[in-house]
Amino acid sequence: MYRFDKVQQKDGTWKFELDGINMILEGYVVDKDRHVIQNPEKAIAYFNVAGHVYGVSNQFRTNYSAEEFYDVMMKQYSIFDSSKGEKQGQEELQTT
Repeated sequence: MYRFDKVQQKDGTWKFELDGINMILEGYVVDKDRHVIQNPEKAIAYFNVAGHVYGVSNQFRTNYSAEEFYDVMMKQYSIFDSSKGEKQGQEELQTT
């Protein structure tokens, strides 16, 4: 299970944040060490690189957990911010 910073917002949605990736979810439940998204088709994720915000909707490529959605966004983030891709690659090398 990823250690997201989670904050419930005034409108009842949840904001998850980890390493520059932000996600807005209507709700979630923890099941088998995953944050399962209650309404996955309404989840959105975004990140900011050099003052530009890039986002994606989960409407068509449905990821059912925050962890799955985060991994998809981190791959996109690493395209725009090469230091994230290098950091992620180094962590993978250290764990193998």
